[in-house]
Amino acid sequence: MKHLFKTAICALLALPLTTACEMDQYPDGSLTEGQAWTEYADAQKCYVGLLSSIRSVSGGSNAYITDIQSDLFNERVASSSLTREHSWTFNNTQFAGDVIWSRNYSLVLQANYLLRNIGKIEEMDNLSDEQRTMISCYKGTAYFARAYAYCNLLPRYCKDYEPADGDNPGTGGELGLPLLANYGSHLKPARATLDETLKFVELTLDSAQAYMVDVYDDVNHPNTFTIDALRSRLCLYQHKFDEAISLSKNLVNNYSVVPGFKALQMMWVLDESSETIFQPLQTPDELATSYDIFVSFDIQTENLEAYINGMKSFYLPTQGLIDLFEPSDLRGQVYFNYPYMQSNPPISGVTPGTSVEGTVFYKFPGNQNLWKKGNEWYSKIYNMSKAFRGAEQYLICAESALRKSEPNLDLALHMLNELREARGASSLPDNLSKDELIKVMEEEWVREFVGEGFRLDCLKRWHKGFKRMEPQPFTDAILITTPGFTDLEVSADDPKWVWEIPSQDLQANPNLTPNWK
Repeated sequence: MKHLFKTAICALLALPLTTACEMDQYPDGSLTEGQAWTEYADAQKCYVGLLSSIRSVSGGSNAYITDIQSDLFNERVASSSLTREHSWTFNNTQFAGDVIWSRNYSLVLQANYLLRNIGKIEEMDNLSDEQRTMISCYKGTAYFARAYAYCNLLPRYCKDYEPADGDNPGTGGELGLPLLANYGSHLKPARATLDETLKFVELTLDSAQAYMVDVYDDVNHPNTFTIDALRSRLCLYQHKFDEAISLSKNLVNNYSVVPGFKALQMMWVLDESSETIFQPLQTPDELATSYDIFVSFDIQTENLEAYINGMKSFYLPTQGLIDLFEPSDLRGQVYFNYPYMQSNPPISGVTPGTSVEGTVFYKFPGNQNLWKKGNEWYSKIYNMSKAFRGAEQYLICAESALRKSEPNLDLALHMLNELREARGASSLPDNLSKDELIKVMEEEWVREFVGEGFRLDCLKRWHKGFKRMEPQPFTDAILITTPGFTDLEVSADDPKWVWEIPSQDLQANPNLTPNWK
């Protein structure tokens, strides 16, 4: 059934969707409240809209904002993007991260809208068995989408979760998220506790698993493995290490990392890999996930034919990040490019057109299959986001094995070595201590997932601050070097590790308690 409705889905995903700014707005792409669901096609259309909303919270700026905040990149002179976030000078009224809140709550509303109305279709007597199977799949996807949205919000807007232990009360009683189990424009819930939020997400995942039917065998639709991957991620967050290990080991068996340069390159150049668990669909007509903050070309068009004069990426990898990769590590070979870059005039002492050699983060080079006819290739730097992939499960398993009360060093070593060897890195010796394995594990999170939005979550989970890594040694004024940029230090107890709820939502819903006092 994998090709069922595929043409319709591709066409409907191309419809524009705007993002709600408040939690009580009507979900985009949906029938109005005055319109009854009268035919099976209404359920299908709502499912397609739901897939589009899932795509809107996956990858692109949803991921790289947090990596730009971290210690891995430096901002280029004349960049106008994410400067406040990069220097940690953002506030609750000037913050690019607000889109994370609005898009994920739009996804919650879209999921709840489907769940509220799909019963009208289920009651129809003229449905085929195939249609009833699809409706179950739609419901499973809606529950998954709601859980996915909350899991995206938890590490950003809540304190890191610590379970109660002995005299330690933990953080379960701290502020969680406003919970929406139903659809309604009148709902203005207060924030639940963190424990209550986690329980709500767990129950939502239970419902997702109960209804999900694997009718598609491609990576563009959520399935039961996707639900397990999200639950595994949540278990690590909750310190449910044994459950995380069980889930991740099963997922590793089904989505093992593929050795070799070509396999790794295909995953990032053409978005094709058996390691990918879930990858929201993009086509040339519905592009959503751009990474041109890392890959941007200086195009000179005064001649008859446009030509590339150099790179003008907004953010460049630190030298410290580059040095994390061994020469044999295939990730370093795929993730970085060594072009000539153009200095950004006007810069004192640097004339326009000066070429400066340096390293560019090239993990997302743009998938040529997403280029639309009539556009030059350099004008569309889009890659499909990998919402879940097998490599994450190796690291969840290794970290859980090391963090549990009785560490399993052998399991952690096995998982780390299997991942490293597939990527061309050297094998770890058998006699590493727990602390040595933890250090490798933490660095592997960087090496594997740089640019995908994991770094800030990891540092917060490990209760670590950071000092931005050593910058590349440019001979010209390429980077912003004023205080608070290349030398930025952020302590583990800085209140901005927990983002503030957008000011318009605090104003619209007086029941919400802010994070920043």
